[in-house]
Amino acid sequence: MELISIIVPVYNIEKYIEECIKSILCQTYSKIEILLINDGSTDRSGEICQNYAQIDSRVKVFIKENGGLSSARNYGMEYARGDYYLFVDGDDTIEEDMCQILLEILKKEKAEIVISSMHRGEGKRKKGKIQRYNSESAIKQMLKEKTFNTSAGGKLFRKEVFNGIWFPEDKIYEDLATIYKVFHKAEKIIFYNVPLYYYRKREGSIMQQRFHEKKLDMIGISKEQIEFLKEFYPGLERVAYNRLVRYCISFFKELAQSGERENKAVLVLQHYIKQGYPYYLFSGYKITSKMFGLMVCWNYRIACKIYGYFGMEWKWIIK
Repeated sequence: MELISIIVPVYNIEKYIEECIKSILCQTYSKIEILLINDGSTDRSGEICQNYAQIDSRVKVFIKENGGLSSARNYGMEYARGDYYLFVDGDDTIEEDMCQILLEILKKEKAEIVISSMHRGEGKRKKGKIQRYNSESAIKQMLKEKTFNTSAGGKLFRKEVFNGIWFPEDKIYEDLATIYKVFHKAEKIIFYNVPLYYYRKREGSIMQQRFHEKKLDMIGISKEQIEFLKEFYPGLERVAYNRLVRYCISFFKELAQSGERENKAVLVLQHYIKQGYPYYLFSGYKITSKMFGLMVCWNYRIACKIYGYFGMEWKWIIK
């Protein structure tokens, strides 16, 4: 049996880490190692991890200074001994047969990456179907975020596709900056449309808060991504621009909700919406979203007033 390394960053999640570990330990595929990377936790998370390391020899705990999600994942990859990587965030859980199913598909299809659906616990489990992609078509689907997204979670990787690739540290949107490069190194990628990864949407994280300037990391990452696509997949440049504009519009909505009118980020977002709008205008996104983007380009103060007048009725324009 081949070894799967399951890398779990842990930082101040004492309410959730035990449930996460239990979901991994009960896997029907037993040839696993669980690398719990205690990223400088100040609550009981580290203690809980150590308790499980004493119960099951497959659990290994590593303690490091706080460096963030990317730093913890990179640390885990340095010590992983497996033939495959599975990334699980410490506040998420996985289905008990996730490793077995994804590994069987990967070997049968002779693929480098297998992706499962992600869910929030609702609905009945259905019979799964697989979809096959090459690197270009997988990157395209990932950027559109309709079939699967940029998250590292819910994906089983042959370790070779990560050779020379690390998650960028001190940034958010680390998955957006990384997974397309990993897809580029794969010849065959499989999507399995059954939800095997449970993603917990936690309040309080930067990603779930109203606009924060750290979210502008997405712009620099998107620019780097666009340059990469120009070189290797020129047909996908337009798709990447559309994603950039869609997120800038979403950030602008968050700014409008906060009541800020003079935040310097407004001009940055407005600049990139203008730059990518010619692509966005002919995209498949809703006409209402395109209209709102046009208003932002024309006059962001008026766009704020219009947004404020309609309030949350505008929430559907970003979809």
